[in-house]
Amino acid sequence: MVRACAQSLLDLNARGAVVLIAAQNSIEHAVLTLGALYCGQAVATISPALVKRGGNLETLYHIVDRVQPGHVLVDIEDNVAPEALALLGPDVRVVATTPSPFGARAVEFETLLDAVATGAVDTANRCVTPDSLAKILFTSGSTGMPKAVPNTHGMIGAVQQGLVQCWPFLEGTFPTLLDWLPWNHTFGGNHNLHLILHNGGTLYIDDGRPTPALFSRTLANMRIAQPTVLFNVPLAYSMLADALEGDPELAAAFLPRLKFFFSGSSSLAIGVQQRLDAISMRACGYEIPWLGGYGMTETGALATTGFGDPCDGRGMGLPIPGEELKLAPVDDLLELRIRGPNIMHGYLYDDRATSEAFDDEGYFRTGDAVEWIDADLPERGLAFRCRIGENFKLSSGTWVNVGGLKASFVAACQPFVRDVVVAGHDRDEIALLVFLTASAAERHPVVDKQTGHPLPIAPQLRQRIEDALSSIGKDAGSAGRPQRAIILPDCPSAEHGEVTDKGSINQRRVLANRSSLVARLYAPSAANDPEIIHRRTPGTGPSEGQSQ
Repeated sequence: MVRACAQSLLDLNARGAVVLIAAQNSIEHAVLTLGALYCGQAVATISPALVKRGGNLETLYHIVDRVQPGHVLVDIEDNVAPEALALLGPDVRVVATTPSPFGARAVEFETLLDAVATGAVDTANRCVTPDSLAKILFTSGSTGMPKAVPNTHGMIGAVQQGLVQCWPFLEGTFPTLLDWLPWNHTFGGNHNLHLILHNGGTLYIDDGRPTPALFSRTLANMRIAQPTVLFNVPLAYSMLADALEGDPELAAAFLPRLKFFFSGSSSLAIGVQQRLDAISMRACGYEIPWLGGYGMTETGALATTGFGDPCDGRGMGLPIPGEELKLAPVDDLLELRIRGPNIMHGYLYDDRATSEAFDDEGYFRTGDAVEWIDADLPERGLAFRCRIGENFKLSSGTWVNVGGLKASFVAACQPFVRDVVVAGHDRDEIALLVFLTASAAERHPVVDKQTGHPLPIAPQLRQRIEDALSSIGKDAGSAGRPQRAIILPDCPSAEHGEVTDKGSINQRRVLANRSSLVARLYAPSAANDPEIIHRRTPGTGPSEGQSQ
């Protein structure tokens, strides 16, 4: 199928222009991607939301401008917005995976597979080198317009070869993976998809998501796929712990086949790991190992990973073979910097951003601060500390370590809290916006579902949050400790940009969307607001009516 698709691409796209894909994960998506890569044509994969009605046309225009499409094929669904299609230009052909209204512009996907591969495909394939452009992926754009990251065949290959050397148990095991992570991001599209291809495994495309509405689909799919490796984001592991604690039959159905849990994209709360360790002990008679890792769009999917020995799920491990790391002092933190065959050479058509991205020794500046899990035993690897750019100063000039504060609070509030957003930029004190886990929200609702009116906060929930507010950040001084928190009545909204495609929280967007709640946290009346939970002052016990 890939060779036939490659032949069709050569026939339709003789000048080798970029193939733009805006689609959900699917067999058609995979074949179109691999057909392009096979014959040396680059693929730019973007979120399908950008071309749908209500999509961000400004971002789409920016991406099209960066990709510089000449003769581009686009794989999109039939609900594409007409104005989005117009932005792509009149020469764009639409690869339609379903009957579509695009008329003469449309090329039915099935017709791409009708071609008979000729010697031209083999000739084109032999011209592909490690330096050939394979993919153009885009950064999240959380601090501005997305940057275009060229991924070469060599970058992708270096990651997979590094993984084989780090995880020799993958060879000959034909891993089975159930995965929802979108292919327009490097975790799903480079790390996971190519891991299965490289090792001859099986990939089940999960139509579930780590959201209250869709996670039941993931659980149903786990019964069918019975994965042997699991790659996911911390939010999904929190929801998995909730589900498996109440469904030992499901735990027994797939956990014994699982070789390891792998957590990526943000820090995993130690409480979540401990809960899943206990579940696996009951289901399997042993704790399933955890492997952590770290990667960015600019690193070809992976920069560091845990090796064969089980490790703390919060750990990032060590550099993959062929790569070098440098820990550079920045504002009393250690910034992770990387160079190696898996690192991009520069952003596409953005010389300024490229020059700012590398230091004078050619190391890529990640913008992330790290620390040793054990400074006396560096072989235990590194741990993520914070995103330097997310940190902010209070009005007193005190720096707030957002990543560290979030991880500590979520860990202290298990199993009630799934994530937290930190407020306080240029204010006198830190305040928190709290998202509950699905099970906690069901057991302890904070609003009436029928009327939408607030309900009294359950005593057990209030005390847990009070305890966390009172205990974390003791070494930071009073200014650096969170003083109060408010529980959000709903889940973070992907539709409104509060959740990235990878399932992590967009802190800036949540604060902007919920500015009225932030204002309540800092209002003079906050002290008497029954929906706001305050840190206990030293010497006081639990809230009235509570026991230790």
